[in-house]
Amino acid sequence: MRVAAVVMLAVLLVGCDALPVPRGEPPTAQAPAEGSVPEEPVVEPARPEAEAGREREEPPKPRPLPPLPAPRPSYSDVTPEKLTGMTPSEAELLLGPPDLRSEEPPAVVWTYIVGSCRLELFFYYDLESQQQRTLTFDLAPGHKAEGAEAFCFTLLGRRGEESRRLETVEEQLPGGKDAAPRQKQEEAIGE
Repeated sequence: MRVAAVVMLAVLLVGCDALPVPRGEPPTAQAPAEGSVPEEPVVEPARPEAEAGREREEPPKPRPLPPLPAPRPSYSDVTPEKLTGMTPSEAELLLGPPDLRSEEPPAVVWTYIVGSCRLELFFYYDLESQQQRTLTFDLAPGHKAEGAEAFCFTLLGRRGEESRRLETVEEQLPGGKDAAPRQKQEEAIGE
């Protein structure tokens, strides 16, 4: 019984909504007839002061956007000119961590290997800046085809870009950068 009443009520409400609403024609201004008393003018009620003040206020200005982070180098930034004079931290930012680190006194050598390309950066202590800097590098493309060196620079740059991307993902993990190696160790142990 209750269900039937609810259904009927719903049908009636839907039916009312479907009926057209008669709309009167807008009133037209007519001259008052002689001898008739003019109607009193319609006066809008005064608005409270709080509402009146809202109209005058300017909308709040949006906060300025935070500054954009410094652009990270792209793989197209790897050039012979850029490879000389870099600090180890700049080299790691551009190319990622090296595959090998060795010492050939007085130099520290970082080796990067991508496909058939091999890049060795030679860091020497710079007395003026008091830090290690690349003085020279050795690039072995693995073949002598035209454009092989440029191709190697592109591959090395992509390697660095992927390393930065991986670093960004690791930073977003719970526990930060150290979480990924810890998770891998736990998976290997079987915890």
